[in-house]
Amino acid sequence: MEEQAKGENPLGGAGFKDKLLVIGSDASFSDMLTEYSLDMAERMGYSIIAVNLHVHFSKWKILSDASFYITDDTKVKNHREKAKAAFEKMAKDRGIAFEHMVQTGDFDRVAKALCAQRGDIDLVLLEPEYLNEGEDGARSVPAFTITPGDG
Repeated sequence: MEEQAKGENPLGGAGFKDKLLVIGSDASFSDMLTEYSLDMAERMGYSIIAVNLHVHFSKWKILSDASFYITDDTKVKNHREKAKAAFEKMAKDRGIAFEHMVQTGDFDRVAKALCAQRGDIDLVLLEPEYLNEGEDGARSVPAFTITPGDG
């Protein structure tokens, strides 16, 4: 066990790769993504890096969340700040460290770049709408890791 803690790529838990990268939409984080990430962070001892990601609509199906359709930059920024403040407060109330940033690009490139740059991200969580919806309409939060060779 001591060998793993001293290794180059220790896994999970506070002090090693102890961050969840939570990627929301341009102006918000869904309730499902927020709750799932807070529950996981609390359970696993992670802190959260929340990213509002501006993606190109042509590549993704249009989301049902009305906040995603906001086009005026001032409205987007205001909505994003409210979403960030709410997420940050919920994290603080649970004793979870919280960082926030805004990125532009495809979620896979942004996730890979941030994981490579920081080196402390264990899991990436995405909005349910980015990748999946079951035939019965059921949704889940996509969660994955980025290995060093993925960058």
